[in-house]
Amino acid sequence: MNEASTIFSLIHQTLSGSENELSVSMMCQTAGVSRSGYCRFGQAGTGNTGSR
Repeated sequence: MNEASTIFSLIHQTLSGSENELSVSMMCQTAGVSRSGYCRFGQAGTGNTGSR
């Protein structure tokens, strides 16, 4: 797993939490990754993140 995949996994876990109030865009910006990369990561079968 590369660094971006690790970051995307952490974002997904955070966004899946029931008490999360952060947006995908905010999480990606804070982590220094692109939102489009995160969505592609989700579409690759690691979670249903592309619909957020």
